[in-house]
Amino acid sequence: MTTFTPIEATRRTAVAVLLSFLWPGLGQLYAGRRRAAAVFALPVLFATLAVLSQLTGGMDLAAVTLLDPGFALAVLILVVLIGAWRILSVGDAYVRSGDLAARRSRPARGALVAAIAAIVVMHGIAGYYAWAFYDAGSRIFGGDPGTVDGGPTPGPDGSGPLVTPGPSDYLATPAATPETMSS
Repeated sequence: MTTFTPIEATRRTAVAVLLSFLWPGLGQLYAGRRRAAAVFALPVLFATLAVLSQLTGGMDLAAVTLLDPGFALAVLILVVLIGAWRILSVGDAYVRSGDLAARRSRPARGALVAAIAAIVVMHGIAGYYAWAFYDAGSRIFGGDPGTVDGGPTPGPDGSGPLVTPGPSDYLATPAATPETMSS
C-alpha cells in the first residue's frame, strides 16, 4: 500500500468525495476499490438509462407522461432514492479513501459538506418539480369535479356547496317577437 503525506492524503480524500459527487462510484474507483465503484455506479446508470429512454419521444411526450400521477410519483421516489444513494456514495468515498487525519482536515470536511449540501439542493429541486407534476396530474385526472381539496366547492357567496347546473338549467324560453311598423 502506498503511503501518502498528510497533504496528499487530504487531497486524495477531497478528490474522492468530489468524484463521487459527480457520479457515484467514481470516488471509489479513484481510491482503487473497483467492486465498490461498480456497486455504487450501476444503479444510477440504470436509472439514467430509464430516464433517457423516456426522453426518446421528445420533451413534449416526457412532460405529458409526467402528468400521469402514478408515473410522477415513481419519478419522485426515484429522485429521493438516487439522492440518498449519492449521499451514501459520497460518505463512503470520504470514509474509505483516506486516513483519520485526512478525514479530519478542513478541505476534506469542506468537500464532504459541500457535496452533501449540493446533492440535497439538487434533488430537492428535482423532487419539487416531480411533486408539482404529481399534484397537477392528480388535480387534472383524479378527484370529484365538484370538490376542492376533498370538500365541496363553496357557492358564489361563500356559503353552502356550489350546485353544478344540469342540462335543464340551460333551456331557453322563447321571447316575444317585437312588432314591426307597417307602412
